[in-house]
Amino acid sequence: MNLNLYGEESMKDLYYLFGLLIIFLLIIQVLRNERAVKRRIGTKKNYKKMLPPRKGPVFKVYYKDYLNDSLSFMGTIIERRNWERGNNLKTLLFKARKDYSGQVKDPSAIIILVHDS
Repeated sequence: MNLNLYGEESMKDLYYLFGLLIIFLLIIQVLRNERAVKRRIGTKKNYKKMLPPRKGPVFKVYYKDYLNDSLSFMGTIIERRNWERGNNLKTLLFKARKDYSGQVKDPSAIIILVHDS
């Protein structure tokens, strides 16, 4: 007695439907992630618009090479504070040393100079 509930053709149809279901779920997940990314990018653009324009001075960051007695330019740091706290230069120097310390051997030889532009 052969009880074949599902024929060969009906099994192929089930596999086909199962594959379509998986593809459909993947497409929904990709579209949902794409919308989330667009939403996040949109908030970043709005956040950048809310920032005030740069008003403070520009500080150039140099590395003092004591062996060759030379200065080498590394980059710039922009002062965004509109008020003076008394230790702005100290905190900017700390930030410059933190940002550029991976590029030099001795981070204590990093200095900043004022450059107005």
